[in-house]
Amino acid sequence: MHKLQGFTLVELVITILVLAILATLAVPSFANMLRKYNLESSAMELNMLLSEARTTAVSTRKDVTVHLNQAAPNTAQKKYWMPKGKVSYQNHDVQEVTFKASGQVQQLSGDLSLQLCDQAKSSASLSMTLHLSRFGTVQHIEKGTCAS
Repeated sequence: MHKLQGFTLVELVITILVLAILATLAVPSFANMLRKYNLESSAMELNMLLSEARTTAVSTRKDVTVHLNQAAPNTAQKKYWMPKGKVSYQNHDVQEVTFKASGQVQQLSGDLSLQLCDQAKSSASLSMTLHLSRFGTVQHIEKGTCAS
């Protein structure tokens, strides 16, 4: 006579309960990871678009403008950038950056900081700030926090 092997109802309920507890612990960390990814992805995309616009301006010897926080199809002289997910662009006074044929940023005497923040509900959300020199290159990208 063979003995039946399997799980009892109590064992299955306990297993499902343990999995449910682990899932509830993992969801907040996954949400934080997704927020960080969207912030870093938006910053890297902006960095690449600024570099591409500068290169295009120098190679075509024509001004190229990057419109920030706007969505539209890119053209040779106009580039558009929007942040991803729940990331917001914080510099509302700077809505566009124009690169001259020399590669320099038009009407910029010093460096320009472009700050991106995630829209977390916490008091100090994550941020990334791109520091653009007047010569048109991103000097460095700084991680920090945004005051809400």
